[in-house]
Amino acid sequence: MPCFIPDSISHQAPHPLPLQTPLTSFFLLRRLPLPRPAAAAVLLQCYENERGEGVYTLQKVAPDGTPTRLAHPAHFSPDDKFSWHHVALKRRFGVLLTQRSRPLL
Repeated sequence: MPCFIPDSISHQAPHPLPLQTPLTSFFLLRRLPLPRPAAAAVLLQCYENERGEGVYTLQKVAPDGTPTRLAHPAHFSPDDKFSWHHVALKRRFGVLLTQRSRPLL
């Protein structure tokens, strides 16, 4: 006897019937599988716990209610058009590496 799994419990979302557009007609007439929409990317998030350790999660909000930050670094480009602005802002707010005090060893 086959087992019935309702759509709300199954791991795959049901594929809705496509609207008749020229693109879907192209696929249907040639008996090709219809292209499915791309799944949303799940990005790794990070927050600091009470001990100052970085904790990785998939949630958008940390347990204490603060928003998490993206754990992936920004893309680097050697020909950055806005590097002058980045350096000027860092100099203005005192966060350049040359403006920081030396750590005690």
